[in-house]
Amino acid sequence: MEHIIFGYDAVIVPMELYKFFGNVNDAFIVQFIHESNESSEAVLWEDGEYWFAITNEELSKRLPMGVSTVKRSLSELRNKGYLLSECLTGCPWDRTRSYRVNYEKLENDLKEWGK
Repeated sequence: MEHIIFGYDAVIVPMELYKFFGNVNDAFIVQFIHESNESSEAVLWEDGEYWFAITNEELSKRLPMGVSTVKRSLSELRNKGYLLSECLTGCPWDRTRSYRVNYEKLENDLKEWGK
């Protein structure tokens, strides 16, 4: 039973993130990008940071949400400054975006929110 609950593709999200973001989708995406940037899937770029490249469609397949929900959540998270996003492929026809969590912004806002 333990394997079914915490299987290979499990994304465990701290309750604090759910409460802070006010919705499951944003919390799932931030946690997923965080975990992905710590995995072997992430790539170290010239800026010294790890970035995780994924399309909206791929992210939708890996998380329990539709493509339009993924697009909306990613857009909101980028606009609020919680996710940093760049097109790092170097190919003009490849619009795959790379992501990383803006830990400084997230930590500061979590501290303010927790007061």
